[in-house]
Amino acid sequence: MKKIVICIVFALLSLSLFAADEIIPSNEKKDVVLVASWIWKTNDNVKSFRFKINNDDPTYWDHVVDGDVTSYSIRGVKEGEVYTMYIQQTYDGENWSESAVSTITVNNASMSRISREEA
Repeated sequence: MKKIVICIVFALLSLSLFAADEIIPSNEKKDVVLVASWIWKTNDNVKSFRFKINNDDPTYWDHVVDGDVTSYSIRGVKEGEVYTMYIQQTYDGENWSESAVSTITVNNASMSRISREEA
């Protein structure tokens, strides 16, 4: 019985995700605000994260945030552009991890509807 309930819940979640993420016809793209977003995991021991976008200079960091911050978004990106995030974490505020790197290429398949009021 538990397996059936889990499968039904998973199926409902899957349907709602597909319904919310529809492809936008090209004639409606002018009213769309595109957003590039990154999400990462953390634990209670992480003191801070630092990250930057499209800049691999090891001495420069755009953002330093508390360890409980787990996402970052850029609104107003353009189709076809590429955004690369370099992110590091620290447990003591002095020693930083190696950079993790994540790249987003903005394309039509990743676009979903946002009304002008939400933008």
